[in-house]
Amino acid sequence: MTALHLVLSPYSLCSRDAAAMAAMLLAGRVLTYLPRTLEPAGVSRSDAIGSPGFRRVMSSVAWATPMIEAGVLATSVEGDDAATDFARARRRIFDDPGLAPLRRFVESRTEPDPQRAIERLANDLTRSGPDPSISIPLAAALDALAERHAYTVLRTDGPSLAQRAERAREHALFGCSVPALVQSSTQRVLETRRRLGDELDGLRDAIESCVDGLADEALVREAASAYADAYDRERRNIERPEDDPDDPRVVSAELVLTGVAHSSDHALSCSALAARRVSKRGDLSPPGESLAGRSIIVRTVGR
Repeated sequence: MTALHLVLSPYSLCSRDAAAMAAMLLAGRVLTYLPRTLEPAGVSRSDAIGSPGFRRVMSSVAWATPMIEAGVLATSVEGDDAATDFARARRRIFDDPGLAPLRRFVESRTEPDPQRAIERLANDLTRSGPDPSISIPLAAALDALAERHAYTVLRTDGPSLAQRAERAREHALFGCSVPALVQSSTQRVLETRRRLGDELDGLRDAIESCVDGLADEALVREAASAYADAYDRERRNIERPEDDPDDPRVVSAELVLTGVAHSSDHALSCSALAARRVSKRGDLSPPGESLAGRSIIVRTVGR
């Protein structure tokens, strides 16, 4: 499998945002997690499949089915997914004194009715939320899954307190800008992966080497430049109108990618810092923690 294995949030997958599109184009493999309920052991697979909420989630992610068939997207690694991490993160919020500020935002008990739990989860994943009782432990679960399998988490930049806390607690490894499809059919993304295969392999190898500490930023910038040149040479083919009028319009954008190192429990600790800030009982200063986790921050700068 080609280098650059990324963990993608199901929120991005459901909304088909720029981060999801970038992941499908740039990564060698993408791993995500689609929980069936707030407490994964509390609902059967048949109940989940029969739920209108779960079908709504599946409809939101159906666009990525060709990526699963192509071996690019998966929800588990050798049968291991983030289900236990999701439940463990919820418990930790109420057991760890350092996470006490989160308890006013995350409910201590799960929804006893499985169908209502599925509906609540579906509403959140399809952007009718957000519900911190879901989003905070889910982000923590993705961090844990990424660390266990040596994947890199793909995160989006933004103005929220939690995202500001994340930026303050990260150590930059590299920065580069690349053009990428942010709106198109999934088949066009797969075609572009084939069309720019050599340059994408070079970029993936460079990024993976940098986040592993085996190369410096200069190698990433060189590979990003080679990929961008190839993209520009093929832009007419990449951005040509879709054959099917029902497919989305083809749009490229310039993306800034920033590779960072951070603590292994980045999502939980930063959410707790943000909660302290809301309560005016703390700041966003960076701690002296081990920087064992790895992420790539995505920011769109042009469309």
